[in-house]
Formats: sequence, structure tokens, C-alpha cells
Amino acid sequence: PELYSTAKATYQVLVTEIKILIDRGVYRKGSPMRTALVAWSSAHGLAHLILDQLVVDSMDPIPLDLEATLEFHMKTMRGGLVKPGN
Repeated sequence: PELYSTAKATYQVLVTEIKILIDRGVYRKGSPMRTALVAWSSAHGLAHLILDQLVVDSMDPIPLDLEATLEFHMKTMRGGLVKPGN
């Protein structure tokens, strides 16, 4: 129950922040809940792949650099959410 309530509260912070960015015109118009689900599930999926050691050097000819992998993931997510020019 504690993990669920913590996750729910954290998710709500994400929804609120995404709504602010949608309202400011930084993110594309759409449902803050659905947009948060895309961001949350993408980050959650990558985290599980890393923890399960399924993101390994053999997947990419460039040696695994966790920081660079996370930065690329976030840059790619942002590029899919942000309107051109922002």
C-alpha cells in the first residue's frame, strides 16, 4: 500500500508538471494524463531493462555509458513531446 501511494503521488506530480508545460505551449496540446503515461512508462521500461541487465554493450556498437544512455532516452522523449522551435 505504501509503494502504491508513493507511486500515485509521484505520478500526480508528473501529470501536474506536464499540464503546466502544455499550458505554456512547450508540449503539444493533449491530455496531461495520457502524456504523463507515455513519459512514465517509457522511463519505467528503461529502468527495468537496465536493472535486469538487458541494456548491454552487445545491443549497440558503442560501449554502454549509462549516463549517455539516459540522456539520449530523455532527449528522444522530449523531442517527441515538444513542438518544433521549443
